[in-house]
Amino acid sequence: RKPTSELQKLPPTMFRDELAAAVAKAISAGRSVLLVGASGIGKTSVLHGFAGHLTKMGPRKLYELSTIQLLSGTVYLGEWQSKVTAIIDQAAKARAVLFFSDIWNLRSAGRSSSSTDTVWDALRPRLQAGDVQIIGEVDEAQLLDLNTLPGFTGPFDIIEVPPLSADQVGSVVQAEAGRLALQIDAPAAGRLLELCNQF
Repeated sequence: RKPTSELQKLPPTMFRDELAAAVAKAISAGRSVLLVGASGIGKTSVLHGFAGHLTKMGPRKLYELSTIQLLSGTVYLGEWQSKVTAIIDQAAKARAVLFFSDIWNLRSAGRSSSSTDTVWDALRPRLQAGDVQIIGEVDEAQLLDLNTLPGFTGPFDIIEVPPLSADQVGSVVQAEAGRLALQIDAPAAGRLLELCNQF
């Protein structure tokens, strides 16, 4: 799936441009990126912001895929490996960036009773050589788990995504209300934020 054009149609990302620029800088330098933060903290917003930067980086595209998609339709020994190699070859040729929506599964996807090979084993040499760049989103626990893989973090720049401040969240709510032509006064917006924090 090619989400670049879809992401560019989203409303502007607020308070994440510095992080999106850091992702763009890493990708331009031939590095892959792991966005690290708690669930719901705004990692995907950083990815949305990066899509805006991508248009300034020449003819590059961002494709979303998952390990499930990589393995679907493969049955026989060596079949998924050939599929992964073909995708990586195409991505490298097109200078495309791959966003893995389930990057934490790289360590086990592809393993079977007859083979210990995983998708990570197929990707690792190409990432280390800088042939292709990937982006993934993980929380701290998933990062710790991935760090147990030999050399996993070597090709990656780790970018921590901190939570927005209460004032920043309030500004996002007001901006989104304005975009949707909703009338929300400051007390109502404050109460909405309180309810979100409670539940």
